[in-house]
Amino acid sequence: MYSYTDNSNTSDEKEDRYSLSNILRLRKKAARYQGDWRSDAREDYKFRDGDQWDDEDKAYLEEQGRPCVTFNRIGPIVNSIKGQELNSRQEIRYLPRNVHDNDSSIVEVLNAAISFVRDSCDAEDEESDAYEDAVTCGMGWIETLVDFNEDPDGKITEERVPPLEMRWDTSSKKRNLSDRHWHMREKWIPRGEVEEKWPKAKLDQVGFDAMADEVESEQHDATEAWKYQEDQMDRFLNDKEDQILVIQFSYKEREAYWRVGDPESGRVVEFDTKRYNRIKDKLDMLGVPKVKQHRWVYKTKYLAGREELETGMSAVQGWTINPITANREESKNVWYGIVKAMKDPQMWANKFFAQIMHIFNTNPKGGLIYEKGSIDDTYDIEAKWADSSGIIEVEEGALTGKKLQERTMSNYPASLDKMLQFAISSIRDVSGMNVEMLGMANREQSGVLEQERKKAALVILAPLQNSLRHFRKQQGRVLLMFVAEYMPNGTMIRILEKGQQQFVPFTKDFDVLKYDTIVDTSPNSPNLKQEVWGTMSQILPQMIQAGVPIPPALLDFSPLPESVVTEWKKYIEESKRPDPKVQKQMQGMQQENQKLKQQVQQLASKKEEHRASMQQDAQEFQMEMQQKREEAAMDMQIEERKMLLEQRNAEMKLALEEKTSQAKLRTEINKIQTHYDLEIRKLEEKSTTEEFVIEKKMELESRKLGIPTDEEVQKAEEEETENIDRLIAELQKPVKVKRNKKGLITSLG
Repeated sequence: MYSYTDNSNTSDEKEDRYSLSNILRLRKKAARYQGDWRSDAREDYKFRDGDQWDDEDKAYLEEQGRPCVTFNRIGPIVNSIKGQELNSRQEIRYLPRNVHDNDSSIVEVLNAAISFVRDSCDAEDEESDAYEDAVTCGMGWIETLVDFNEDPDGKITEERVPPLEMRWDTSSKKRNLSDRHWHMREKWIPRGEVEEKWPKAKLDQVGFDAMADEVESEQHDATEAWKYQEDQMDRFLNDKEDQILVIQFSYKEREAYWRVGDPESGRVVEFDTKRYNRIKDKLDMLGVPKVKQHRWVYKTKYLAGREELETGMSAVQGWTINPITANREESKNVWYGIVKAMKDPQMWANKFFAQIMHIFNTNPKGGLIYEKGSIDDTYDIEAKWADSSGIIEVEEGALTGKKLQERTMSNYPASLDKMLQFAISSIRDVSGMNVEMLGMANREQSGVLEQERKKAALVILAPLQNSLRHFRKQQGRVLLMFVAEYMPNGTMIRILEKGQQQFVPFTKDFDVLKYDTIVDTSPNSPNLKQEVWGTMSQILPQMIQAGVPIPPALLDFSPLPESVVTEWKKYIEESKRPDPKVQKQMQGMQQENQKLKQQVQQLASKKEEHRASMQQDAQEFQMEMQQKREEAAMDMQIEERKMLLEQRNAEMKLALEEKTSQAKLRTEINKIQTHYDLEIRKLEEKSTTEEFVIEKKMELESRKLGIPTDEEVQKAEEEETENIDRLIAELQKPVKVKRNKKGLITSLG
């Protein structure tokens, strides 16, 4: 498989991966891997169609003059499997993924549009033919395209693609090649059509591919060239038929894109790399959330040899050609159908039967042994020997002399017929089909047992049915994209509602990613009709006795013709309509009821008016009470403010008086301080005078008594100092001020 983990690849590198030369290399690689499958597929179609003898055996039988007897037992089995699919066809429906997208009108129009597209192009028949291809050779292909030849606005069409026109990715292994990265279709187109579609193409250069390394023989059946033509890898031009081999190469590759959040709408907007680079700076400035991701992009190229005719995006972003696969051969990674296992039993059954016929044709004649000269004409004897009424003449004495002797017949091989029966029964055994499924059960058995045996055979076909169901889901998604892209707005779509036809215009106001594809059994399927009607036929009598009406939708499953079902539905709808007399009575009763309703409405209106007036009075009373409460609250606020003002005035007066008394106090304190300072000076002057007197006395005494010691002098000084300190302490004591009631000073303590 291709690796896409490297996100740094440039666009040029991606283009180189699917360049013209690489596409031709992929084509040759696919031819090498799928060459045996293509040979087996051609042989499978031959066996299915009754051409079951190879050229060597045919030449040998023709040389001996023996017929190539063929009893084709593979064809009925393939037709039986195809018939089972026809009788249980499925339809495609769409359902919304989200609850808020559950718009029944859009879903109904969408389902009707898809049914319209499929009916207009006979899609069911094309898919059944592709399913038959898958049963036969292991692969069937369907292409979805827009045809502008029938409708100038474009007609969405499904077409079966012959399997031998297709080549695919050799690394793909999943069912229906869902994991493939490319596939190609090779188709011989008349030169005139190619020149008309691609007028600028240089078709003169189309011829043989110089890179081809394998050449196979030419086709041998021009009427069914797609089935029998051999691959010629170097041949792109058929001069005899004036045709050119055009290759339609479809592939997918990863592309980077950006998801940007829209803050205003809350949605996520997608931008490719070019558009994102233009607005990157603005987004970075605004700080808008964004993320880089990758997605698959589907593209298509048209080639003719080494000439590239056209390249571009596919019609829709998905595979426009989708396969149906059967069983995968693990060792070769190719797909095979049911016919592959039935070819050997069918071939040996034909050979055994041809051998038995040869033994029966030769043994009744026996043989003759004769002596030379006993027969005159040997050719006459050989011509008349097996004729019981013929007359044979021999020479005289030949019979009496016993010169003629009949040769003994060879014994018939006892086990030859058993081998023939074993080969015939093996055809059904290897396919898993039983005689009940083929409708050839030649025995008496109950219908229930026969149905159970048919169901057992269908279990073996379950993988094929699963592939078909998976294909229809893929095809449903592709059709939804085609309808969204190419169906014109305003196309009238027919919708059946309650048995009545309605025409609704188609609009493209839907998102294909918001719907799931549902594959369900179609109500037009004969098998489903039979099962549902068989079950309901047992319940209907009880429903009728109980008076339960029959649902009109149940008639779709009846085995009656569609015209009868339509008339019956009309009758049921008309029976629901009342009798004219009863209708008149009902109208009269409705009129009386209308009058009563009007009276009741009048009374109700009066009652509402009275109730409104009472509510208005109550509201006015409430407004008055509210106004009074508001006035009282305002009065209380005014009183509170007055009290606050008075309190503030009183506080201001007290503060003023206190400030005045404090000023007086300061004045008194200043006076006291001045008096204190004066007294201190006096004391200091007095102490100085006393010290002087003492010193004089001491001098006198010292003169009389002699000189005193230093200790005595120092002690005397210390005592004097203590006395002075005591006096100063007495003078520095605080003065207690006493005031009267008016705040005046009465005494100082």
